Amino acid sequence: MTKKLTILLLLLIFGITIAYAGQIDFGASIRIPNSDGLDIDPGSDTDIDIITLGVSGTPRAWWDETNNIFRLTKGLHLSGSVTTTDTLFASRGIFHSSASTTDFTVINLKSTNVTTTLIYASGRVSTTNAYIENINVDEGTNKTMGVATLVGGSVSVTTTPVTASSRIFLTIQSPSGTVGNPYIVQRTAGVGFHVSSTSATDASSVGWLLIEPY
Repeated sequence: MTKKLTILLLLLIFGITIAYAGQIDFGASIRIPNSDGLDIDPGSDTDIDIITLGVSGTPRAWWDETNNIFRLTKGLHLSGSVTTTDTLFASRGIFHSSASTTDFTVINLKSTNVTTTLIYASGRVSTTNAYIENINVDEGTNKTMGVATLVGGSVSVTTTPVTASSRIFLTIQSPSGTVGNPYIVQRTAGVGFHVSSTSATDASSVGWLLIEPY
């Protein structure tokens, strides 16, 4: 370790303010043994690059002075509660892994790129003001949306998210055979539901969507 770097680290440890306009390379981790944190003072109101990672995609966290917000160029994975009383912007994804149904609360949600912005939550997402231009719902095994094809006017759908109170919406995607009106015959919570048509020769593809009442 050089003499200059040793002096710099000592100054950091003892909480002495340092003004340095160059670049310093550290070959190991940095530990600041106090609760004061790391202050970045650019000297004026301007955008601030907080951290940039030298990996694929160049993830970056920075302060956007014009819009008065922190920005991330990659997704944000939060394992605890999230509460905001200000606008929450997302240009990539927001992932919340808590199983609690009350941990994700948003007052305002705005997307700067609706084609790529995703909110993942295993619990409830609550917002008092949301502008949503496009909603994407994941399909596949044990999901809340899918397509089933009627055979002889009926079909069974297996999907574990269905509950006794699920609102199940049905729409014909591709009409075939003698088209009737699809409806729910019965359901078994945690297992699936059965769809029938008013026409016994209906062979249409039927889209279905599960929504839980609040």
